[in-house]
Amino acid sequence: MKKTYFAVVCALLTVCLSSAELAVNFKADLAKTAPMADRVKNWVRNGNSKVPHIGTGEVTEENGVACFKIETTKINTEFYCLKPFNAKAGQTLEFEVTAEGTGRLLLSCYSYEASKKFFSPGNRLKVIKLAKDKKVYKSSIKLADGKKGQKLAYILLAVGAGPKSNITIYDIKARIAE
Repeated sequence: MKKTYFAVVCALLTVCLSSAELAVNFKADLAKTAPMADRVKNWVRNGNSKVPHIGTGEVTEENGVACFKIETTKINTEFYCLKPFNAKAGQTLEFEVTAEGTGRLLLSCYSYEASKKFFSPGNRLKVIKLAKDKKVYKSSIKLADGKKGQKLAYILLAVGAGPKSNITIYDIKARIAE
């Protein structure tokens, strides 16, 4: 009996240690953001506002629930979380985003070395076609070192909208799994 109990406890610990929920706190940040703000607190739009055709963001409410709307015209528009999350090559970043709208939801992460230098590891953008009704979308990204030998130390989460999209985001959750 003790051996069985010990085996079950070890198995549960392995599962718990093999993936870690990231403290994204999107809902909390959304609640702290003033209505009509162009971004959620602790999130930044990637790209200069003077770039032609870059999309817009707006904090608003749908049926009494706080949300973040992203509307685009001709180019991808991404917003990234300012909080860095430790990561290493070979791990998997798993997203859960509660959203609705039209167009394409973009999920990605920006990769950095320990020296805080950004690098591109290659294919890290997931594109999901949205259903009009509110739904939880799940996707994952296999994390990798850079093409030129850069070693992954941490990531910044990014979400956005593809061209000609109108997306409403209610929540973002993420975890890193071994």
